[in-house]
Amino acid sequence: MKTPAPVLAHRFILIAAALTLSSCGGGGGYGGGSSNPPPPTTYTVGGTVSGLSSGHSLVLLDNGGDSTTVSSNTTFTFPTALASGAQYAVTVGTQPTGETCAVTGGTGTIGTLNVTSVIVTCASSTGSNLELAYVTNSSPSTISGFTINTSTGALTLTPGSPYAGSGELFSIAIDPAKKFAFSVATSGYIIAFAIDPASGALLPLGGGPYFTGSTPIAIAVDPSSHFAFTANSTGNSISAFSISASGILKEIAGSPFAAGSQPAAIVFEPRGKFLYVANELDRTISAYSMNAATGQLTAITGSPFATGGMFPESIAIDPSGASLYVANTSSNSIAGFTIDSASGALTSIAGSPYSESAGALVVDRTGGYLYSAGGANVPGFARNQTTGALSELAASPFGAGPNATSLAVPASGNYLYVLDNLNDVVRGYSIDTSTGLLTAIAGSPFALVPGKQALGPTVIVTSQ
Repeated sequence: MKTPAPVLAHRFILIAAALTLSSCGGGGGYGGGSSNPPPPTTYTVGGTVSGLSSGHSLVLLDNGGDSTTVSSNTTFTFPTALASGAQYAVTVGTQPTGETCAVTGGTGTIGTLNVTSVIVTCASSTGSNLELAYVTNSSPSTISGFTINTSTGALTLTPGSPYAGSGELFSIAIDPAKKFAFSVATSGYIIAFAIDPASGALLPLGGGPYFTGSTPIAIAVDPSSHFAFTANSTGNSISAFSISASGILKEIAGSPFAAGSQPAAIVFEPRGKFLYVANELDRTISAYSMNAATGQLTAITGSPFATGGMFPESIAIDPSGASLYVANTSSNSIAGFTIDSASGALTSIAGSPYSESAGALVVDRTGGYLYSAGGANVPGFARNQTTGALSELAASPFGAGPNATSLAVPASGNYLYVLDNLNDVVRGYSIDTSTGLLTAIAGSPFALVPGKQALGPTVIVTSQ
């Protein structure tokens, strides 16, 4: 049946009205739900805390108000998210007791991602009162830590030892303030640790790794604890970094500085005025003065100085800073030099070089004796404290296990520590200061990692 025309017209009007309402969002209010502007997208601000001692906490602020409390070495995120384009500024609101924390990368503008790159590093405000020893192990890449009993010389593993590293760790240095330890990996960088002042445990610090020249194999921190330097073996250079109050490293202007061919050892004289580097292939010692304000190095007049032997690989300087000794490992000799206190220039000591199996060298803290890591033995020498001349002790060499590769003498107590890298132990000896004779310490040897071997230990260092 055909619909009448008036009915069709009425239906058309109703449909048109419905479409009009629909296009306006219906009658449910201005714009309707589907046309409301979306809420602004917001993003969080956070990062990582490292170096914080167990049981301590700190308060962090963003833009002076938004706060979060951190009580462990972990990631953190502020509770208030910010819109894209907003500014953020992370600061330390409350420092942990006895520690100082610093913020790196804490300011910026919010983009279109959460901010996770803020780095907070903490360290003891005063440094540890403990005497400490650390050993780098190359396989796997770890560091064994010990406290030293200054009355007996016995070593005790620090809590959590060994500590994970990365790359192939080869050497380590403790800053004289005993707040930080810095280790070099031969793949080309430094990793940094805070030292827990109560236990000596190593706490990884954020901000690194810090890249150096090619193949760093030795590292030294100046006596003021303001600068760190690496000897870069295949880079033929020295990389130099400033050390912040929280252990952050920053490469200084002019770094890396030129060295000789294949530098292998790097040592400061006690005042921190001069730095010396042994160059294996050149058979020389490069000598530098250091600018105490900037850390920049300047070669001193007469540098480099010939060692008179092949493959100089280790340097030792007596506590007074009067004499320097270098081990010419391929020549089985030890060369001795006097150090000019004003210029840093080296002059060969009469009778030098001294023929003896030569490896890592160390002078005891009295300045009266020098010892060398000679494989299965440790040769010992009396040192003339006026001329610096050496004379081998009658009882030398002293037995030290299958493979003595590194030596260390602590700042307190008359002790010598010998790294035996075949048995993965440290052998400890007391030094008779009247004769230079070595006597094994009770409890020696001390395992690097109890129950484990084939660690590939390379270097032992003690706090100074």
